[in-house]
Amino acid sequence: MALAFGLMSCSGTHANDNVALPCNIPVFRFALERWQPDPYELICLTKSSPTQADRKFIAALSEFAKQHSKQCRVSAYAMDSKIKNSKIAKLANDISSEAQFPYLLVRNKMGRGRIATSWQGCASDFAMDEFFKSPVRTDLANRLIKGHSVVWLVVASSNDQTTSKLTRQLSESLGMLQDKIPLPEGVGLPGSELYSTIPLSMKFSVVTIKRDDPQEKVLVNFIQQFQPDAFAEDVPLVVPVFGKARALEVIPGDRLDANLIEDLTIFLSGACSCQVKDLNPGFDLPLTLNWNEEIFGEDIEDLPPENGVGERRGQRPELVPIAPGNSPTKSGK
Repeated sequence: MALAFGLMSCSGTHANDNVALPCNIPVFRFALERWQPDPYELICLTKSSPTQADRKFIAALSEFAKQHSKQCRVSAYAMDSKIKNSKIAKLANDISSEAQFPYLLVRNKMGRGRIATSWQGCASDFAMDEFFKSPVRTDLANRLIKGHSVVWLVVASSNDQTTSKLTRQLSESLGMLQDKIPLPEGVGLPGSELYSTIPLSMKFSVVTIKRDDPQEKVLVNFIQQFQPDAFAEDVPLVVPVFGKARALEVIPGDRLDANLIEDLTIFLSGACSCQVKDLNPGFDLPLTLNWNEEIFGEDIEDLPPENGVGERRGQRPELVPIAPGNSPTKSGK
């Protein structure tokens, strides 16, 4: 499976002297400290003017969005009225005539300016209480906050032997890459400042999720949308997760080999050549968490700049420990 990222080459500007400087922060760490999760758009469609039942659901959905104000926003439209938003009008026209209403569309950014529908169906089937949280997503977040560079999520097939073989291959490859790939040179220097005390090292891990786990139904269905054919063929799906629970790609397990694992790992561990989030591949998993408080602490005064480099206003960057064995060398060993 060939993945062409086509990243732009961007340079940063130091806040003090306006001199263009390269950014040598690894992609996974730049994303963790700088990129904020994109909100999800929940679009509720009623067949005609909202009935009392429709209004009740829209009110509950609006309250849900209010509780997760940074993670989602809500809009509502009637199918029998002229929808002025052309994109939403097109989505409405594509809905089956046999669909049950109210109907819900969940939309999210996919990187590089793309927006995808990650869930759609009868509104009563939308699990509000489970959409932003589950045990596996909590585990993913905890690992990333503790300093795991990339967590590789595997959605298992129903064949335990196939899944075990894949996770074994993945774990073995990642174990070798942890010692093989160095951190970029110049981390912590002007233009490549770090802002949290989370240890910086090459640390990769694997988390497996069963496709029929009732507690992970939302997450499994969400990931399935990106590779429906492979999922239907009962192929395991692999998702490299980094930053603030950002998925790089959904990869069918039968297309994953040692070379692709290494290529993706090198990309996520290399210097952040393009610091603009929307120009990078990937999408944010639905997860509610006060990331900035977890990463920077309760007394955070300001956030690091999301794009480019420079010191956070009123505070100097933190010096963070770099684990032994990950220091860059000229030979790259």
